[in-house]
Amino acid sequence: MNASWIIPFIILGGALQSCGAAMNGQLNKSIVNPWLASAVSAAPILFSSSSLFLIMPHPLPTSKDLASMPWWAVIGGLVGAVQVYAGLTLVTKVGAGPFVGLTVTAALIMSL
Repeated sequence: MNASWIIPFIILGGALQSCGAAMNGQLNKSIVNPWLASAVSAAPILFSSSSLFLIMPHPLPTSKDLASMPWWAVIGGLVGAVQVYAGLTLVTKVGAGPFVGLTVTAALIMSL
C-alpha cells in the first residue's frame, strides 16, 4: 500500500480541526443551548459511522478481543465530547487559533 497520503491527510485533519472549532462556536451561538449544540454536532458522526458499519460490518471483535480491551478504551468518545463542548463554548471567547494552539500544546504535554 502506498503511504504517501498519510502526512497530507494528517495535515488536512489538523487544518479542519481549527475550522471545526470555529464551526462549533458558531453552532453554539446560533442554537444557544450548548447541550443541544453538542448533540447536533455529534449527530452527523453517529449517522455516518452507523451507515459505514452497516455497509462494511466486518471484521467484528471476538470475545477474546473484548476481554483484553482496557476498561478505559470505551470512554474515548466521551473524551472527544469534552473537546467538542469546549470548542462550542470557548472558541468564541478566545478565538480558533489560540483554542487550537492550546489544544495542541496540551496534547504535546500529555504525550511526554
